Amino acid sequence: MAQFVRLSSTKGKKMKTILSIDDDPWVLETLRDALGPKGYEVMTTTSPDEAEQILARGKIDLVLLDLGLPGKSGFALYRGCEALKHVP
Repeated sequence: MAQFVRLSSTKGKKMKTILSIDDDPWVLETLRDALGPKGYEVMTTTSPDEAEQILARGKIDLVLLDLGLPGKSGFALYRGCEALKHVP
Protein backbone atom coordinates (compact mmCIF):
# COMPACT_ATOMS: atom_id res chain seq x y z
CA MET A 1 0.00 0.00 0.00
CA ALA A 2 1.32 3.44 -0.90
CA GLN A 3 2.36 5.80 1.85
CA PHE A 4 2.61 9.55 1.57
CA VAL A 5 4.44 12.30 3.42
CA ARG A 6 3.20 15.82 2.76
CA LEU A 7 4.84 18.69 4.56
CA SER A 8 4.39 22.39 4.03
CA SER A 9 6.67 23.75 1.39
CA THR A 10 8.95 26.57 2.35
CA LYS A 11 8.42 30.14 1.22
CA GLY A 12 5.29 29.34 -0.77
CA LYS A 13 7.13 27.24 -3.36
CA LYS A 14 5.30 24.37 -5.01
CA MET A 15 6.35 21.07 -3.50
CA LYS A 16 7.97 18.58 -5.83
CA THR A 17 6.54 15.08 -5.73
CA ILE A 18 8.82 12.05 -5.56
CA LEU A 19 7.61 8.48 -6.05
CA SER A 20 9.86 5.75 -4.68
CA ILE A 21 9.24 2.12 -5.60
CA ASP A 22 11.22 -0.45 -3.61
CA ASP A 23 10.57 -3.84 -2.03
CA ASP A 24 12.57 -2.87 1.08
CA PRO A 25 10.41 -0.96 3.59
CA TRP A 26 13.55 0.35 5.33
CA VAL A 27 14.66 2.09 2.11
CA LEU A 28 11.22 3.67 1.69
CA GLU A 29 11.11 4.84 5.31
CA THR A 30 14.59 6.32 5.04
CA LEU A 31 13.64 8.26 1.90
CA ARG A 32 10.47 9.60 3.55
CA ASP A 33 12.41 10.63 6.65
CA ALA A 34 15.20 12.27 4.66
CA LEU A 35 13.24 14.01 1.91
CA GLY A 36 9.93 14.88 3.59
CA PRO A 37 11.45 17.48 5.94
CA LYS A 38 13.24 19.06 2.97
CA GLY A 39 9.88 20.09 1.51
CA TYR A 40 9.23 17.21 -0.88
CA GLU A 41 6.00 15.25 -1.10
CA VAL A 42 7.23 11.67 -0.88
CA MET A 43 5.05 8.82 -2.14
CA THR A 44 6.23 5.26 -1.61
CA THR A 45 5.06 1.82 -2.62
CA THR A 46 6.39 -1.71 -2.75
CA SER A 47 4.06 -2.67 -5.60
CA PRO A 48 4.90 -2.09 -9.28
CA ASP A 49 1.19 -2.32 -10.13
CA GLU A 50 0.33 0.35 -7.57
CA ALA A 51 3.18 2.50 -8.90
CA GLU A 52 1.64 2.35 -12.38
CA GLN A 53 -1.70 3.50 -10.95
CA ILE A 54 -0.06 6.39 -9.06
CA LEU A 55 1.82 7.48 -12.17
CA ALA A 56 -1.33 7.37 -14.27
CA ARG A 57 -3.24 9.53 -11.75
CA GLY A 58 -0.99 12.50 -11.37
CA LYS A 59 2.16 14.44 -11.94
CA ILE A 60 5.28 12.97 -10.43
CA ASP A 61 8.45 15.04 -10.63
CA LEU A 62 10.94 12.25 -9.89
CA VAL A 63 10.80 8.44 -9.70
CA LEU A 64 13.27 6.44 -7.62
CA LEU A 65 12.89 2.89 -8.90
CA ASP A 66 14.44 -0.31 -7.56
CA LEU A 67 15.41 -2.22 -10.70
CA GLY A 68 15.56 -5.54 -8.80
CA LEU A 69 11.94 -5.74 -7.65
CA PRO A 70 10.63 -9.27 -7.16
CA GLY A 71 7.94 -10.36 -9.58
CA LYS A 72 7.70 -7.52 -12.07
CA SER A 73 11.19 -6.07 -12.29
CA GLY A 74 11.96 -2.38 -12.20
CA PHE A 75 13.20 -2.68 -15.79
CA ALA A 76 9.83 -4.12 -16.88
CA LEU A 77 7.99 -1.38 -15.01
CA TYR A 78 10.08 1.31 -16.65
CA ARG A 79 9.74 -0.12 -20.16
CA GLY A 80 6.05 -0.84 -19.85
CA CYS A 81 4.76 2.28 -18.15
CA GLU A 82 3.90 5.06 -20.58
CA ALA A 83 3.46 7.49 -17.67
CA LEU A 84 7.18 7.11 -16.84
CA LYS A 85 8.26 8.52 -20.20
CA HIS A 86 8.14 12.12 -18.95
CA VAL A 87 9.59 11.54 -15.48
CA PRO A 88 13.32 11.74 -14.70
